[in-house]
Amino acid sequence: MASIPAERSAGVFERLPYVRSITVFLLRWAARIGVFFAIVFLWEWWVDSGRANEVIFPAPSSIWDALRSYFTSDITLDSWLFFFQPFFREHFEATILETAIGFGIGTAIGLSLAMSITMWPVIKPFLSDYIVAFEAVPKVALIPLFVTWFGIGHESKIALAITITFFPVFLTAYTGMNTVPEDYTRLVTQLKSNRFQRMRMLQFPHSLPTVFAGLKQALTNSLIGAIIAEFFGARVGLGFLISIYSFQIRTDRLFAVLIIISALALAFFLLLDLAARRLCFWAQAGSSDVTNV
Repeated sequence: MASIPAERSAGVFERLPYVRSITVFLLRWAARIGVFFAIVFLWEWWVDSGRANEVIFPAPSSIWDALRSYFTSDITLDSWLFFFQPFFREHFEATILETAIGFGIGTAIGLSLAMSITMWPVIKPFLSDYIVAFEAVPKVALIPLFVTWFGIGHESKIALAITITFFPVFLTAYTGMNTVPEDYTRLVTQLKSNRFQRMRMLQFPHSLPTVFAGLKQALTNSLIGAIIAEFFGARVGLGFLISIYSFQIRTDRLFAVLIIISALALAFFLLLDLAARRLCFWAQAGSSDVTNV
């Protein structure tokens, strides 16, 4: 019997972990896809068999038709959302605008507060109680107030998105900035660095993994806040569409809008996760796991 050369057998064994990881990855995705199609099949069968009222519980095929109606095959490059029908594009752009502005301003406020309290701890007793008290207020209760102040335009939705966004960013940033290892802090102190240099070179970079965990939550919260605010008074937006379809009992189109919102939130999450992996490549596995929340 011919024997396998030692070098060849060693190469086979070295490749075994890689092959095993690929196999596990494919099996996991096959299981996920299989479960999805099983649910869709049972759902379709349940509605088609007459066990559910299709008006209030539409079949997946009806939802798919409604979802396709939002997209167009007549592609014109007059907008970055060229793949949407013009009527839907307006609502999608409005929600994206409110989410982006609210998230940007809320993030800036949260980071600024965290950096200020970290660099000047003396102001913490004066601000922390107000920040916690404001966070304890149900944000939905603020919507009528914002509508009264800013009207039913984009401004009231942006205001709610800001209030929902800033606290997760503030909390994770402050936590990351104040959990720097003592050895690092002692080193920069011995180098005669001032508080701004410590923030720029040590505290802010160290907080990035936890900050990105907060940003992931804040961005999805910003989207949710903008949509919820559109329920209470708006002329345009995905939340406005949901309200209209709910009153019209067009549940197939309502489900389609919810699917698009879920896909949008997932895209936001994945973009931030990618940014976290690129910017926090230096973080050790133990500290960077927080970015995988």
